[in-house]
Amino acid sequence: MHSGYYDRNEEKYAVIIIETIKKEIHIPVEELPVGSAPGLWFDVELDNDEIKHIQLNTTKSKAEFDQTAKLLAKLQAKGNKGNRLKKRK
Repeated sequence: MHSGYYDRNEEKYAVIIIETIKKEIHIPVEELPVGSAPGLWFDVELDNDEIKHIQLNTTKSKAEFDQTAKLLAKLQAKGNKGNRLKKRK
């Protein structure tokens, strides 16, 4: 079983990035599980680089979203401290 990230849509296809083998797999959007959207994670079973089974991994999707939100908040907090560079005269 592999982890796959729903990266984007290209026309009528979803682009799933398989993290462990560093490959993009294209699958018709209508073959995705209900509730699928770009940014979500899946558990993917492959057979010769073709998706045999795919299901949403809501636990990993939430964990990755929370991690991204924390990093974004940290960056925004740093930005609010003001610019530490000295102005040239």
